[in-house]
Amino acid sequence: MREGIIKHSRDYPADKYPKLAEYFLGRRPPLEAQIIDLVDEVAYLTADLDDGVESKILEVGELCEHLTIFRELYEFVHRRHPGVEQKYLFHEALQWMQHRLTDDVINNVTRQIEELGIETLEQIREYPYRIAIFSPEIEAMRLEEKRYLYEALYTCGPLDVERKHGVIVIKSLFNYWVKNPSQLPSNYYGDLETEGVPRTVADYIAGMTDSYILDQYGALVTKL
Repeated sequence: MREGIIKHSRDYPADKYPKLAEYFLGRRPPLEAQIIDLVDEVAYLTADLDDGVESKILEVGELCEHLTIFRELYEFVHRRHPGVEQKYLFHEALQWMQHRLTDDVINNVTRQIEELGIETLEQIREYPYRIAIFSPEIEAMRLEEKRYLYEALYTCGPLDVERKHGVIVIKSLFNYWVKNPSQLPSNYYGDLETEGVPRTVADYIAGMTDSYILDQYGALVTKL
């Protein structure tokens, strides 16, 4: 499990990360860990489109214009449900998109295992590349979508403003609690001695939801 957490999204050269030597560096992680990386990608590819349209930063028409996989599935859903409102067609298309990506993971990983004759964990570890990958067709569509999302969503103006505000909020609260650790919740006092103040404060902030951290910032803003 610990190896999967460390290596599910990337491999680490043994000579550059000696502190991670216990995690079989230079060898591939177990198949479960490799698949987790693909599952994460499936979730992001669909959820980020949903968030982008919900926030009105992205539009369904633009998605059809720029994204092959979404266009194909949106047109498929539209043919099946003519006359239905666009928002319902959009969400239905996203569900079909998730199904298509998931099916591709299952089918392509199975095909890889059969074609390579993989039967043991040792063979997975010793194979020079990860065997849990999307098919070439879906991988091309994935890259197309990632490029589009970076240009149209992740780095767009409105989100950049929110990102900069988030940095201010986190830095301000972190600096305040590092200087005033007694203001932390009492259940964190024990960690102050064992983990140190900065680590304890970082852990406290990392466990906050967006709404909670903004509430904390609002309550303490006059003291920051």
